[in-house]
Amino acid sequence: MNINIQALRIIDLAVPTAVLNGSMDSIVLDCLYSLDNSSAAGLVVKWYHNRSPAPVYQWIPGYPPQAFGILRGRVNLGHVISNDPQMRHRAIQLVHPRPELSGEFTCKVSTWSGVDTATKRMVIYSPVKSMSLSSSEPHHHHMSVTCKAEGMYPEPEVSLLVQRSRFKRERIRGLQVTKTLVDGAYSVRVTKKLDDREVPEAVFSISLKLSNVGT
Repeated sequence: MNINIQALRIIDLAVPTAVLNGSMDSIVLDCLYSLDNSSAAGLVVKWYHNRSPAPVYQWIPGYPPQAFGILRGRVNLGHVISNDPQMRHRAIQLVHPRPELSGEFTCKVSTWSGVDTATKRMVIYSPVKSMSLSSSEPHHHHMSVTCKAEGMYPEPEVSLLVQRSRFKRERIRGLQVTKTLVDGAYSVRVTKKLDDREVPEAVFSISLKLSNVGT
């Protein structure tokens, strides 16, 4: 009988799924792993962001942790997650996390005898800050409906709805949608030209859904 025991193994990757922008002063991303004494030699802990081939954080026992790239200046390098010298700086404490840090975080733990990786996605989201919905006066039976929304992250999915009766609400097709990303937040402008004879006494509404958040 063959028994395969993995000396190095990531037990848990603690990364929050969704965080409201500005709601927390810091976030801790933790990579809990197990290793036996014989597998600890050559231990290196690295974190990666999205598909970048270069790590954004690295710690080697006996040396201070380092932050690179998008995490440079955004990590508390003095954060200690465990008194175990082989676990001391395995975690990242992000300081004042912003939406641009959203994405996949991968923890890679390696020694001379093995390697293991784990990945989770985190979204730092911002709900809409302002929104307006207006319609023009009909002219030759033509009217336009315009919606503007600002201050969202991540990129929103937009739907314009028309309430034709108490029990009947429909999604309007063929929208003209313009999205711009400025200072880490999306602004959206939606317009639609309609024949007012098709929507008499209608009530319009807008639906905004933030991707990977469900807001």
